Amino acid sequence: MTRSFSFLLLTLMFLALSFSSQANSNGPVVAVPIIAQLVKKDESSRQWSGPLIDVLKSVEQQAGVHFQLRFVPFKRAVVMTKEGESDFGVFMESPKRNKMAMPIVKLGDAIFVVVSLKDKPITNLTELDGKVLGRIRGGTDVKSLTAVPNLKYHYFNNHEDGVRLLKVGRIDALLTADFRVLDAIEKFGLSYDEIARPLEVEPRGLWLYWSWESKQDFNLVRTIKKLPALSISNMGTVNLYEKYQQKAKN
Repeated sequence: MTRSFSFLLLTLMFLALSFSSQANSNGPVVAVPIIAQLVKKDESSRQWSGPLIDVLKSVEQQAGVHFQLRFVPFKRAVVMTKEGESDFGVFMESPKRNKMAMPIVKLGDAIFVVVSLKDKPITNLTELDGKVLGRIRGGTDVKSLTAVPNLKYHYFNNHEDGVRLLKVGRIDALLTADFRVLDAIEKFGLSYDEIARPLEVEPRGLWLYWSWESKQDFNLVRTIKKLPALSISNMGTVNLYEKYQQKAKN
């Protein structure tokens, strides 16, 4: 009886180690939020591509690792990284994200922009004096805006609400990351025809985060952490807006 129990216990331990080894051999999991402009899926080939994937491939090559990329909505990427379902996640750096994971290598910069409507354009930060600026609840502070006097904030829970508030005139402008503008154009009915040229405010790093709950070997994390900062090649919301306007004129 005792020998049978010991044999069973050893067998279970062996299987657990085998499954763990098998999982590790497939490579660490990266939760990649589906971000318009940076990540695209080709409907015919069903393959993912985009500047964010290119820069993650650069990390793979330099660190000598193969990532399992999981393309998921932003909220799902947060949960996966927080709970250790993924070893890594891709997010803009913020104190909130630092509580669930560690930023280990910069992948590039996103740009915070102020989006206003064409009939009431905001062309520089001084024009925000006394205005109501919409921003997502729980978002990180933007230092460039602290010097604007009499600026009032209206907080919303998701970006779709922010777009709706802007379009109906409940807020004077919308503060968001540049890639979120393109996301809103694709998903929430925002149009280049109705918005003014987005006003760039300040950059914020987009980082590869290592989950505090990850069981990944720290030697790999240390190798990635030693990599130089990378740069995502993307066109940017402002450039895309100007190209759209030029095309509309022709």
